Amino acid sequence: MPQKSESTVHILEGKATLYKRQLSPLWYVRFKVQGRWVKASTKAEELKEAKSNAVELVTNAWFREKNELPIISKRFNQVANLAIKRMEDLEKIGEYKKTYKTYVQALNRYLIKFFKNHNVDRIDNALMQEFNRWRIQEMKRQPSKSVLNNHNSALNRVFDEAVERGYMTKLQVPVLKNYGKDSERRPDITIEDYTPLYRGMRKWVKTARKGNETRFDLFR
Repeated sequence: MPQKSESTVHILEGKATLYKRQLSPLWYVRFKVQGRWVKASTKAEELKEAKSNAVELVTNAWFREKNELPIISKRFNQVANLAIKRMEDLEKIGEYKKTYKTYVQALNRYLIKFFKNHNVDRIDNALMQEFNRWRIQEMKRQPSKSVLNNHNSALNRVFDEAVERGYMTKLQVPVLKNYGKDSERRPDITIEDYTPLYRGMRKWVKTARKGNETRFDLFR
């Protein structure tokens, strides 16, 4: 029987294996989940700590598999960059929409700035409320409904990307609401505004054709 390598250790009744890579002092763990092999770092150099970390990592993955939860969790900024790239790729095949530019701006200026280090599958309604308060401080005003529509659409692009790649489930997508301020309608023109406007327009009409008579005659 061949001797077991000192850099390979089986745990969890042989269902997971700890091993070392060349040029790395850390232990890694290899195990099977959802019918495929997964490799992950234990982030530990000592075998005892590596075993403990590996057991926690593997059992957590199995728990998530059993409860139909995403096995791999990604940070928001990672998924947001994938969503941005997807929109940019659509431009190459002629399916780019003008609104995508607005979504990318919203992502880069506000959404990634706030959510970047949060795991995308752990963004809940409480965190969204915290973001809403932060955004008002960042913008120094209450955003309008149209602005929030763009931000919500940009967020949905990220969540759709995460769901498609298995980083979150549809049930984990938070409900996005719009409590933005209604756009203010331009006030009606007053008599004080009308008088100088009317006089100015009459003066403009009288002088508009000076020097242009010949040109206008060409189009009669």
